Amino acid sequence: MRLRKKFYYISLLSVIACISMSVGVVFAQDNALNGGTLRGQSADTTKLQHQDQQAVARYIAAWMGQELILTEDQRKNLEQSLLDATANESFLVSMRLFEIDILIDILEALHLINEKLEISLDELLTQDQFYLLQGIVTKKMEMGKGNKVVVEFQLRSFAIAKLRAHADLLGPLNKEASRRLSAIEGVVVQQYIDAQNTDPEATYQETATKLRQAVEAGEMTDEQVDERLDALMKELWDENGVIRWREPNGDITRNPLFQKTIKDVLSEEAFAQYTAHQAERDKWHQQALRDVAVASLGTPLVLNDTQRKQLKAIAAELTVDPLKTDALSMFYQLLQRTDREMLSPWQQERLTSMQAGFERQFRK
Repeated sequence: MRLRKKFYYISLLSVIACISMSVGVVFAQDNALNGGTLRGQSADTTKLQHQDQQAVARYIAAWMGQELILTEDQRKNLEQSLLDATANESFLVSMRLFEIDILIDILEALHLINEKLEISLDELLTQDQFYLLQGIVTKKMEMGKGNKVVVEFQLRSFAIAKLRAHADLLGPLNKEASRRLSAIEGVVVQQYIDAQNTDPEATYQETATKLRQAVEAGEMTDEQVDERLDALMKELWDENGVIRWREPNGDITRNPLFQKTIKDVLSEEAFAQYTAHQAERDKWHQQALRDVAVASLGTPLVLNDTQRKQLKAIAAELTVDPLKTDALSMFYQLLQRTDREMLSPWQQERLTSMQAGFERQFRK
């Protein structure tokens, strides 16, 4: 899975790298490479730079918004702060210096925002969101240590903080509503903990079976299978043979019991407003994923303004699982559905190369 994410973020950082140089230079370089097939295309460099910068800033805001349960105003404020940071070299240099998988690591993301871009989150976050942030950071630091008791304690603390930060979105609650939400808190957290996959042996055997089938089908070599299984073994067990504790999948705030209790304690009007806000949050997140996918594909293909509009129209039809925070699925869908007829021969060739590289990395 880490390789999958790294491949996507290579594409994402290639966008940022291109932003740091003149888009006009990129066009000139590609013209020379493809024998002039793109000669004559015009690009509004300022517009392209702004589009890509905004896509990256919006994606970071969307990702942090899900992690910290930011309100609409908070997401917009963070996005604007990130956009303001693009006005100087600190944004570009900082982004290029970070690891490929920066946006999937909360510690690296916080280092980028707080230290490199000097954007303070103190005034942005509520007290419950700040506690959630502390819980996320502590959980992240403990997950790799293999101490199940400590990790489970930190995971519970994080889960409780996330439920309470989400409850803040409901607005002021009366005592009975607060009591009912508090009463089911422990049950919801335990369900979240129980959802963790603690059977590494079964996972390893299932993966090994699938890989052996791939060898029989001629899709993989024995050497590739050995590499995959060695990597999986290191992911499931530490050097002492102790099971590595894994965080449960999914968003605890979408737990059915938690959502049912929210519906029960709110008035019909308040619940309708809550549901509308949740739908708007998901819609905004989906659009952020579309924007960054378009930027990640549009920049290496050196699309002109007309082509980008066509690519955006294709992306507008795409959606991904709202529980997922990375844009890998969105990017892959866009990669597959891009209309080749709108591309020049050189662009078609590059698209084919990108697809082949993607599929080699993510072939199951």
